[in-house]
Amino acid sequence: MDRDLVLLVEEEHAHEPRVCLEVSDDGTATGFVSVFPRVEFQDIDREFIFVIDRSGSMGWAHPSQKKTQIQSASEALLLFLRALPPSCTFN
Repeated sequence: MDRDLVLLVEEEHAHEPRVCLEVSDDGTATGFVSVFPRVEFQDIDREFIFVIDRSGSMGWAHPSQKKTQIQSASEALLLFLRALPPSCTFN
């Protein structure tokens, strides 16, 4: 393969407890139990300081990519900034 394989899976009931048991043809069984605790987060005022490498190597893009590394870093930073609570500050 000359590129990454990206698989996006979305579950309708992702955070509900579940049990799964699978039995193979030879009779052996494998199972799992998943439990998700209910956690509530409160927005807390914080200051974030972002450090981004601006060296010459960040201008490089792999031949299979259309974006340079600095463009990818910029997009990731914008995504993170949009996710910050309004009470946070950043530099």
